[in-house]
Amino acid sequence: MDESRKTYSLADIGRKLGRPRTTVAYWADNFQMYLPTVGSGRNKRYKHSALELFQIIERMNESNEPKELIEEELQNHATEITIPDEQDEKQPLYNEIIDSYKNMAAALAAQNELLIEQNEQREREFNEMKEMMLKREEDFTELKKMYTQQSDQYTDLRQVVISALEDYKTAQDEWRQQEDEVKKEEEQPQKTALGRFLGRFL
Repeated sequence: MDESRKTYSLADIGRKLGRPRTTVAYWADNFQMYLPTVGSGRNKRYKHSALELFQIIERMNESNEPKELIEEELQNHATEITIPDEQDEKQPLYNEIIDSYKNMAAALAAQNELLIEQNEQREREFNEMKEMMLKREEDFTELKKMYTQQSDQYTDLRQVVISALEDYKTAQDEWRQQEDEVKKEEEQPQKTALGRFLGRFL
């Protein structure tokens, strides 16, 4: 294919010059009327003759030449002057708007992911707390059960002690009664003997 008939995208020109596409796009926006193109909008491509003009722009930018001098030099070398149509003039603005919407969408997506992650973390914490509360409820139920058992055991023991005390009291009463009877029996013979002794003198 004839080199003069080749067309290039901004990315192609950037690779040939060893420059980022954004830098080449900036030059194209500033000096678009001197750069021969085919197509329009997203289908716009630059003719082979535009390569020399991009090289001029690159060289003079490196020398910090003002834009007016660069335009003058381009006028001397340009083979055609292109009047940008309204769509081409608005394209950078459209691209800027699109990029801003893309950035906004990316930020919203990142924020949404963060919210999802936070919600998942909160849900995990809630479930852990719920499990802990259930465990404590089980422990409380077990403690209540143990307390009830101990209370029942205490009641049984109390009954045993009361019964033992009653038995002891009954036994003590019986022992005292028996002791009284024994004393009476011991005193009765003494009274009889004393009566006999006194009867001798009466």
